[in-house]
Amino acid sequence: MDNSHNEEMIKQAKLDTEYMRQSFIAVVELKPKLVKDGNKWCYLLGADLQVGVAGFGDTPYQAMLNFNRNFGCLG
Repeated sequence: MDNSHNEEMIKQAKLDTEYMRQSFIAVVELKPKLVKDGNKWCYLLGADLQVGVAGFGDTPYQAMLNFNRNFGCLG
């Protein structure tokens, strides 16, 4: 019996889990403020948008991913 498909699924699940863990590191360690901005969520690190780093999204999670990209984490 060939287990290569199951092994690939397990490998992908581990990669997905690690990506999720890494996604939260910047927000947990840097503690940017999470605020609702109109119909979007915003993570903001710094005094304002001009001097800080921000990430926007329809959900807090999407805002976090955008923040990570803008901060330089996780490509």
